[in-house]
Amino acid sequence: MSWSVSIPAGTLAGEAANVAERAFQAAYPEPTAEVQEQFDHALEALGVLLPVVQPDPAGLVSGNLNGHANPEHQPQVGWANDMVGLSLAQFTAA
Repeated sequence: MSWSVSIPAGTLAGEAANVAERAFQAAYPEPTAEVQEQFDHALEALGVLLPVVQPDPAGLVSGNLNGHANPEHQPQVGWANDMVGLSLAQFTAA
């Protein structure tokens, strides 16, 4: 199952993880265990990367967490392979 959540441009860095978590829960109220596991690790990675992308919790960011998780993380004929992606950027209001 593929999944994706956005951190809208202009989000406070200190709120980015909460914004991503709320978006995930709203979009995927009953995720598979594999999708939940991927999201949880992507959220951990977000926490590690935030301070090196936007060290000021009151600074602004934008980003996206996404992935695809197959049952038991095993390749499936005709399906995409498992993957997790994370993009995070500083945002400067115009």
